[in-house]
Amino acid sequence: MNNVVSFYKSNLPIIILIIYSIGYIFLISYYFDFGIEIVYFISVTDILFTSIDLIISFIITSAIFEVFILIITSILHSFFKNKKDGENIEEVKKNGKNFKFISFLITCITLLFLILFVDNIFTYAFLLSILMLSKFYNLLATTENKNNKEINKFIKGVLLSIIIVIILGTYIFAHIVSEGVKEKKDYLTASPIEFKYNEKFYSTEIDTLKLFIGQTSDFLFLYDLNTKKTSVFDKNKIVGLKFKDPTIEIKERVNSFFKKKTQ
Repeated sequence: MNNVVSFYKSNLPIIILIIYSIGYIFLISYYFDFGIEIVYFISVTDILFTSIDLIISFIITSAIFEVFILIITSILHSFFKNKKDGENIEEVKKNGKNFKFISFLITCITLLFLILFVDNIFTYAFLLSILMLSKFYNLLATTENKNNKEINKFIKGVLLSIIIVIILGTYIFAHIVSEGVKEKKDYLTASPIEFKYNEKFYSTEIDTLKLFIGQTSDFLFLYDLNTKKTSVFDKNKIVGLKFKDPTIEIKERVNSFFKKKTQ
């Protein structure tokens, strides 16, 4: 536990930079697909909240994978664990290393399975890749290895690889999300809205060629599927902004699906 706290304390500036980078890269990449130079419309707060939102989503999904991997690892480890009475320190360390190795191996196998047999799995593969590299780093980052200069360089290389995967994955994920919005597969960001702006009424429910693609602290964006152009609206000039609950459409589709099945 002390090693974990020490790691975060010594790398706090880098961790903060990575957190902000995730939000910044996502916003830049996402809005680029809609022809918007978002740097002129965002604040530090927008970047921070985007980062937090993405990180929480990633953590929840990763936690599900981690629980699955932990269960499988625990079962397999029980077959290989040294069950002698009165284990000495060396045996405890060995069992700990075995557990880490099995966990890393299960993560690799799960990732390979997803790549080979599951479609549209980028998000899951992305998170599993981070988990796999993290477990590999944890496997190598022993006190003994850190004291070895050559191995320590390799360990730092693995850590750098994790950062690169996070940044590159965020960039690709942003483009996947933008395509989902354009195809109206993202119910949250493509949910119907209506408002008045400069005495003109806008409704994405009436004008289905217009999509609500997002907002920042001060601006709101609508994308026109016909002209492939994005309109920017100053939120201070918007009157009567209303959002439709996106879950309504989902419920209607689910109910329609079950009605067809029962007929």
